[in-house]
Amino acid sequence: MISLQGLRGFGLLLAAGAMSVALGGYCGAETVLPPTADQYLHSLNEVRKAGSRQSLQSLYELAVRSAPGIQAVLRDLSDTQYARLQARMEGFLMTRNETAAVRPSARFFLELAKRKGTKADIAFFEAYAATEPDSSTIFPAYIRQQNANLGCTIFSGPILTDLYRRWLTFRTTFPDAYTTEAQGELDAIDAELLSGTCACETSEKVAAGLDSFVRAFPDLPIAHKINARVERIKDGTSNIRFECHVR
Repeated sequence: MISLQGLRGFGLLLAAGAMSVALGGYCGAETVLPPTADQYLHSLNEVRKAGSRQSLQSLYELAVRSAPGIQAVLRDLSDTQYARLQARMEGFLMTRNETAAVRPSARFFLELAKRKGTKADIAFFEAYAATEPDSSTIFPAYIRQQNANLGCTIFSGPILTDLYRRWLTFRTTFPDAYTTEAQGELDAIDAELLSGTCACETSEKVAAGLDSFVRAFPDLPIAHKINARVERIKDGTSNIRFECHVR
């Protein structure tokens, strides 16, 4: 079963800075955001004004570092304050319905990369958009949401294999760009393949999906562990809950 805390492979668990800055007229005198939020807005403005293409990695990393601090204040805002915060903090997805969550918008950063970024930026945000689509603020593409905080893993079909290949290709093509973020996405998929226990599909489909992944990447260090997981599915000793429904 996947929890909100275990989802993000791209580093949203980085701590916000200890100091905070007031939002002033935007959200009220007592509402504060991490100083990286203002740094992010300043850097975004500089990128937009730049006459030439430049790396967006530092801008994205400011967004990642700012997200926890922004998320922390969402419940305290009035509807008007929340709307003002959303308008001000361009480039972020926010939700505070059943679960409060904040993360960088894949669509926003991909469009910015196409206008102002480098080839590495475009490739990274294409992979990011495929893995962390804006259609879900909380869950990656290989998790099917079932309630506010939980979902089942999609083991069958090509999605895990395709996303893993995309991130491996990115790391090979651009070894010095977004190294922590790209490895984080690979690590998150590794963890799901090896430890995910709430499967959306039947045991047969899960086993077939894991088999397909191993055939695609037979030399990965985790391949033998995935094979062992398949054997446990086939002999009925797996701890995976198949056709898992979270309530």
